[in-house]
Amino acid sequence: MKRIVPTLLILMAVLLPTSLTGCSSEDRQAITDKEAKKQTDRIRQTIDKARDAVRQLEKHNEQLPD
Repeated sequence: MKRIVPTLLILMAVLLPTSLTGCSSEDRQAITDKEAKKQTDRIRQTIDKARDAVRQLEKHNEQLPD
């Protein structure tokens, strides 16, 4: 019994930190890549909206008589 307690404490000391650091660098990279794609898509949508607005303005200006 006296040998079991220290053995269990050693096992817990070794296994607990590895279970707490369960997120691998690949998982973090995937999350980072996903977030970067979201931000890029938002920026791209804003640029596309601005381009559409310019096209509509140019179309409107072409229709006005000089």
